[in-house]
Amino acid sequence: YVESDGTSAINLDVSASPRLKIEVDFAFTDVSDPNPESTTHWQQRLFGEDSVSSTPRISVYINNSQNLAIASGDGWNAVSTGLLVDLRRHKFVIDNLAFKSAYMTGVTTNWSGYGATKADLTKSAARPLALFGNTTADDGSTFGNLTKAKVYSVKIWAGGELIRDLAPRCINGVAEIFDGDFTCTSRGCFTQAWSVGEMLRAYTEDVLPYLKRTPSDK
Repeated sequence: YVESDGTSAINLDVSASPRLKIEVDFAFTDVSDPNPESTTHWQQRLFGEDSVSSTPRISVYINNSQNLAIASGDGWNAVSTGLLVDLRRHKFVIDNLAFKSAYMTGVTTNWSGYGATKADLTKSAARPLALFGNTTADDGSTFGNLTKAKVYSVKIWAGGELIRDLAPRCINGVAEIFDGDFTCTSRGCFTQAWSVGEMLRAYTEDVLPYLKRTPSDK
């Protein structure tokens, strides 16, 4: 997993649109109120963007009642799940194309609903989505409403086509196999000896001899 300590977020480089579907596998690591003295409580974003009122938003967040909530549409169409957030591992799916969303724990669907209607969701956003917070600038360089959480995977589809498949991988390892088509998703064992061995073989047998050639050899 990738874990945030609540000090930064990740620009996903994808903007909200009527064609977008997002699936996030996550667990909050801290659900205490970061704004106990404020009239606005919690508000940590699992993912989202806060754009100007004329362009759409998508956001999954902890609302003032400490419930997980969703906002989507050309405006701020917020719907609460009515469920208190906790530290267990969950999955949240929001599908703009089908006008559906769901909050799940294991194989159990805890809540399903949707914030916007077809008439509410017609535009594409100016700002990209962020993970562990929301973007506060059009270039996605600054963030707000940061959250502390672990994210095990993020998948994003546009018009039914998978355009982001983000999952932590083993550093200095190579997966067993990969899809031949974009996004070249890894499969099987996440770090495989023969995959690493083939990278080393190709470098020592195919690349190094070429690099050691002198100009007269060419």
